[in-house]
Amino acid sequence: MDNRTVVAAEVAAKLDAVGLSRTLYKNAVFIVESLLDKSWRDYAHDGWLHLNAAYLRRTFGSKYLTLVQALERAGVIEVNHSYCTGDSDDYSKAYPKAYRVARAAFDEGYAIRESRLFEDDRDTLSAERRAQVLAALGRLELDFDAALRACNAHADGLSLADYNVGQQIRDDVVRVREGVNSFYCSTAKALECAAERAKQLIQHKKRPGQAVLEEPTKFLNESRATARFEWTRAVTKIEAGIFRAKRNGTNSRLDHNLTSFPNKLGRYLRVDGEELRSIDLANSQFAFLAAIIRNPGAFKAQHADFFLRYTPDADTLRFCDFAERGELYAELGRLWGVDDKAGKAMAFSVSFSAAGNSTKTKRQFAERFPQLVLMTDAFKRAFGDNALSILLQQVEAEVFIDGAYYEVLDAGTWALSKHDSLIAKRSEANAIQQLVQKQLTAHNVAGLLRLEPLKD
Repeated sequence: MDNRTVVAAEVAAKLDAVGLSRTLYKNAVFIVESLLDKSWRDYAHDGWLHLNAAYLRRTFGSKYLTLVQALERAGVIEVNHSYCTGDSDDYSKAYPKAYRVARAAFDEGYAIRESRLFEDDRDTLSAERRAQVLAALGRLELDFDAALRACNAHADGLSLADYNVGQQIRDDVVRVREGVNSFYCSTAKALECAAERAKQLIQHKKRPGQAVLEEPTKFLNESRATARFEWTRAVTKIEAGIFRAKRNGTNSRLDHNLTSFPNKLGRYLRVDGEELRSIDLANSQFAFLAAIIRNPGAFKAQHADFFLRYTPDADTLRFCDFAERGELYAELGRLWGVDDKAGKAMAFSVSFSAAGNSTKTKRQFAERFPQLVLMTDAFKRAFGDNALSILLQQVEAEVFIDGAYYEVLDAGTWALSKHDSLIAKRSEANAIQQLVQKQLTAHNVAGLLRLEPLKD
């Protein structure tokens, strides 16, 4: 596994000036990279992450505090030392301190540095499979200059229209972030606070249940800086030939450079000079949920057999039919008089919310699909609130990774996986689509497979 990474030249210069031993230097680079990766996964628009001491010690080792302090003094990372939650002076309810990597773009170039490898005992990817995936990544051809221009264009073009703002937020209750402070309150109360403070309540469309209370110009400036940094870092890793791959032991997903690569940059990738195509399953999580509801015994994933205790009623089967046709979000939108995106947000917020949640959206959903809410809540009460999403990801991996992708690799054909899709060369995409369909049929999964250019 490659232990190199890329950092902005400005960050590299500051790291070099700290004067650390080689081992401590690699640990310092690892801290920087880990903070960047986590802020990307968490959609932190300004890069700030609340991290408690237990997490820091577990991730970075017992001497993390000395390194964090040295990196803060050098201006590599920023630390907010307030424990305030924003709505209480009770320190028993306090949040941990917040951390972020200092903003630095790749406009002035980048540097390659050695990092300590994260030894993840949950990584189940075999050495043979890892070598195959890394070899596939190594064949990627990137139009680096065009991709960098696209990164900057994307960042510059971000506007409030790319987010849910104010009344567009459908959650009844949200976790609100204001600066580095965080608190829970009703959306109605948060909107009142926004009006009183001449701010806006803004929500990332992929983060239901959370929102940011901020002045719009400041929010957009932070969001643009973060997007520019994260996107350029992703393309720079491919340009530098720094590839990694691992298999998550919890949800079985295969993670590598392209699984978090921005979709809009796919048009700048080639293999053997050919454009790439994506073969994906429409509304995949719910197509898999429908398959489990109809035939729980078809899957090896743990706890899938829980659904054997239910006989789906007409309303549940109607939901399954929507999902299997690949039209779930549009159909939900029609039922509630909203657009497809709002229909998707509703499906995710209801299906993957905590079992104990009783929001207005969930109550409305339960009126039309009562048994579906009953059985999914029962599953979450039995195995944990995140258990349903994990189950669906495991089933997804059973079909797309263990089934289709590994068969493609063993045939010597180039491909890469990206969660509920496979990425293929244009000349080979139709054949691989047929192979994916064979796996779906073998697992009794009915769904709509889409073959599209890798560019959106």
